[in-house]
Amino acid sequence: MRRGTIIFLLFLVTVAVIVGVSQFLQRQPAVDLEVAVSPLALEWVSAALERYNATNPLVNTSRLRFVAVPVEDMDVWTDGGALVRAWTDASHPVAWLPAWSASLTYANRLPFTRVTDSLANTVLVWGGFQSRMNALAEGGQAFDWARVADAAAQGTWAAIAPTSGVSGNFTLAFNRPTQKIAGLAAVFSSAARFAETATLSGGSLSANDFRAWLQPVLESVPNFNTLGASPAQTIAARGASVGEIALLPESDWLKNLRGQLINTADPIQLIYPAPLFVFDFPLAAWSGASAPSFALTQTEIASAVQGLAAFLSSPAEQSAAQTFGLRPADGRIDPTAPLFAGALPYGADLVFDSAEGIMPPTLNEVQRLLVWLNNVVP
Repeated sequence: MRRGTIIFLLFLVTVAVIVGVSQFLQRQPAVDLEVAVSPLALEWVSAALERYNATNPLVNTSRLRFVAVPVEDMDVWTDGGALVRAWTDASHPVAWLPAWSASLTYANRLPFTRVTDSLANTVLVWGGFQSRMNALAEGGQAFDWARVADAAAQGTWAAIAPTSGVSGNFTLAFNRPTQKIAGLAAVFSSAARFAETATLSGGSLSANDFRAWLQPVLESVPNFNTLGASPAQTIAARGASVGEIALLPESDWLKNLRGQLINTADPIQLIYPAPLFVFDFPLAAWSGASAPSFALTQTEIASAVQGLAAFLSSPAEQSAAQTFGLRPADGRIDPTAPLFAGALPYGADLVFDSAEGIMPPTLNEVQRLLVWLNNVVP
């Protein structure tokens, strides 16, 4: 038999083996692997996992199927959190994508190893109806935390801006700070502004004058339950009655710029506080022991999560994140991205320096703050 014929036959055999193995693997049931994901990134990650699963990712000979499970950061690391003791060797996600890097530090009782520092980011942004922002600006006053706190202490628009034509109580909106990382971040933002430093400490969070200054702000939220999981969505549907001014993640605002938020008679205005609070969405892999019944070994989990991190970091997925109001990890927004371009008339900013973000306090300092907040926030 000629050498060329032999090579051709070997090629055919190789192709047949590859096709056969591929078909065999595709017929095998996939191993379902949970990825715990911050609700702030859930829509993007869920859509991305569908695309990734369609590529039939493998570890050794096991076909994988990733499933996104919404998990609040604070449920993992607070003493009262729902998951602080629920993840065990026998039952745990293979990866965790919290909203904030500090959450990985706070959850040091759990064996997670950081795989990538950031897969996307978003920041806290003030949003207020134009009529209310104009009223706060009476007398040439600048809009910032100090102005909001002063208005909260006064309580009513009649006292805040008597000639503005705005009436009723001063109504703020935040996520609940004792349960949602976005709400706790709003408290950190206020503390950074009050102490005039981006580096938070136990002293700044526990100072009596700071807490006295902040308490009327928290009490200006009529009902945290009414605001739901997405305060921006609730305000878009119901208007200023549930929140005249709110400090929320930029992605929440961008996804809900409709309805009463863009009412041409009284549209929302977006303003970025200083210093910024940056949600940076790191990815970590479970690196502890797994029970013998668990689907993958520690080494296989690490490999699987590395593959997932590479997929989510790809240019296509970084671009896709922008369709859900999230900024790419490198901060370079496509100026034609619809949600960002559409928010420009309302004050959205395409460029900011995430390196200037608020630095976290220690877990013990946060836990002491939460004790106080639980007594103030209904």
